[in-house]
Amino acid sequence: MKKLLPALFCILSLPLAAQNPDVSLLLSFNHYHTPGLNKLMLGFTRTQAEVVSGVPLGLMLEGKLDHQPEICHEGLKSVCSVAGATLISYGLKKIIQRPRPYTTGIPGLVTLEKEKGLSMPSGHTTSTFALCVSLCASNPGKWELMVPALLYASLIGYSRMYVGVHYPSDVLVGALVGTATALVTQKLFNRFPGL
Repeated sequence: MKKLLPALFCILSLPLAAQNPDVSLLLSFNHYHTPGLNKLMLGFTRTQAEVVSGVPLGLMLEGKLDHQPEICHEGLKSVCSVAGATLISYGLKKIIQRPRPYTTGIPGLVTLEKEKGLSMPSGHTTSTFALCVSLCASNPGKWELMVPALLYASLIGYSRMYVGVHYPSDVLVGALVGTATALVTQKLFNRFPGL
C-alpha cells in the first residue's frame, strides 16, 4: 500500500501535466467505430451497474439459501469493496473536478453517450475493478474465474473511452482505486475474521 500511494499521486497529477498525451491516447481508443462494436461497448457500459450490484448480492443470497457461509462471506467482501471504492471515487471526483472529454470540444472525438457528472476517476471502472479483484482475491489460483473477471473489468474501462465519456487516465485511476480498495478490504476481512 505504501508503494501504491506515490503511484496514485503521480497518476492523479496526469490531468495537469499530460492533458495532450491523454487526449491523443483517448482518440486512439475512440477512433474506430462500427455498428457492431458500438452495440457491444454500449452494452458493456449500460449493464455494468447491474453486474456490479447483482453478483455480490447473488453470492450472498446463494450462500444463505445453500447454507454456505463462505459464499455469503465472499459476497459481503465484494459489497464492501464496491461500496468503499465507490465512496473513494465520488470523493476524488469532487476534489479533482475534471470535466468529461465530450464537454471540452476535442476535435474528432466520437461520443456515443453523454453522462452528467465529472470524469476523474471513472466510477464504472472503479467499481468493476473493486468487484472483480475482490472475487479474484477470494479465489486465488482459480484462473477460470480470475481471467474472465479481469478481462470483464478491463473491457468496462475500455468501453468508457470508446463511448467518449472518460480519458485513459480516468480509467487507469479508477482501476487502481478499485484494485487497492478490494485488496485492502480483503486484508481487513482476513485480519478480522468475525466481520
